[in-house]
Amino acid sequence: MAINEKISKALKSAMAYIDDSLSALNKKDDDALADSLWYVGAELEYALFLFLITFTDENNMSGLKSNPKLEKIKLDSILVDLKNILLEAERFVSDEKLLDAYERLYVARHYALKVNDELARKKHEMLKKK
Repeated sequence: MAINEKISKALKSAMAYIDDSLSALNKKDDDALADSLWYVGAELEYALFLFLITFTDENNMSGLKSNPKLEKIKLDSILVDLKNILLEAERFVSDEKLLDAYERLYVARHYALKVNDELARKKHEMLKKK
């Protein structure tokens, strides 16, 4: 299997886990949400790893890593945004615009980390109240 296909497969898997996350969020199942988000992050890390072994010249990737500012986040809307970013990345992979796909994937990873941070913060607040 070619690396582009592996990247695309990881992106599709991450999007399926985002759907699982949205379902868990709607059901207010925090454990299932956390589990699904863990798998989203794992798939994104795997895809980023595949990009890193694809690009041998690090100069191609310099300046691509941008972390957008996310102040207060609403979980359902950021998960939808995350899925849209992954759809974009998948289109770039299909069009063999790998640097563009890498950039979108890096942003998606940032969003996923932000969601995990928000979940951890909420869990911590709930534990403090007990």
